[in-house]
Amino acid sequence: MTHEPEAGGFPGRAPGLHVLGRGLQGLLRIVPGNCPVCGVREMGGMLCGVCEGAAVRSMRGSVSMAVGARHDGGSEPDLVYRCARCALRLRAQQLCPDCTLLPLAVSRVLAAFDYDATGKALVSRFKQGRQFLLSRALARLMTAEVRRHDDRLESVAGHVLVPVPSRRISVRERGFSPAAELARYLARDLGLPCRLGWLARRNDGPRQTGLTRRGRLALADIDAYDCKALPGGARIILVDDVMTTGSTLHQAATALRQAGAVDVMAVVLARTPLGGFPPI
Repeated sequence: MTHEPEAGGFPGRAPGLHVLGRGLQGLLRIVPGNCPVCGVREMGGMLCGVCEGAAVRSMRGSVSMAVGARHDGGSEPDLVYRCARCALRLRAQQLCPDCTLLPLAVSRVLAAFDYDATGKALVSRFKQGRQFLLSRALARLMTAEVRRHDDRLESVAGHVLVPVPSRRISVRERGFSPAAELARYLARDLGLPCRLGWLARRNDGPRQTGLTRRGRLALADIDAYDCKALPGGARIILVDDVMTTGSTLHQAATALRQAGAVDVMAVVLARTPLGGFPPI
């Protein structure tokens, strides 16, 4: 089976918003605006340097640790240790609890920032505030994280971006799918194709809001997503907004691998620190 390029629109965005969004985004590039967080003057609707720096500080200052590795050199309070596979913030001498409990079907996760106070404010404005025009500014932070690990983008060459589908009821409520919006602009920044229709939800399934960590992990084995046969040798970059335990990415990546993907990595906007749960 072959997959055709997509023009956008539903299921990533409610009907009518696609054309309007393209026009508004084009206008933002040439009209002065304000930082969407603090309101300071900033061209193109982008985050100002101060707000961007506050959001990405903990992620940019991290030291990666291999899966299963322990750091035995003592604790350094100014360093943030992070799992090299799932991007979870760690203590200096701690095995990654998420990778221990759930060996992910994704080979690697990159996150633009932690879902801490600043990160929560950004995600809330984007999702609960229905400010889908923020997608361009937020996708730029995701692009910067990809380039931080590989400035020449050699590791993502030949990949196709696939957003994790939102629940249909969420698209109707917000008017757009956050992951699809981020994937569109991330694809433009990275010069890679984006395919909204390669992955679909079997059904809306249960909301994860309010679930315990154990409850979220229990969903990992559910066949929540469907993917038809992919082109031979397909390499996929899954795109999502917030990663907590990784159960959603695991479900989506499993479906893609069963359909023939030879590699599935993920790029997310925010990574929830251990002990916190985002209000999705």
